[in-house]
Amino acid sequence: MEKAPEAYRDIWQRKPVLREIYGDIYRRIVAASVPGPMLEIGGGSGNFKDFAPHAISSDIMPAAWLDLVCDA
Repeated sequence: MEKAPEAYRDIWQRKPVLREIYGDIYRRIVAASVPGPMLEIGGGSGNFKDFAPHAISSDIMPAAWLDLVCDA
């Protein structure tokens, strides 16, 4: 059974090591990106927006922090 985005967001809040590892990855992505619009596919728990607030976050499951819900 797939977890709801809220469950992943809760895990993110409870795991400082997870935040540190992904924070490093997210900072690298932002640093390597060209200026302009950015689309995050699979935004899930919405953590990338803390590092790239200009990004359009999307996922297949709705959540309050996502900008777009879609399926391809």
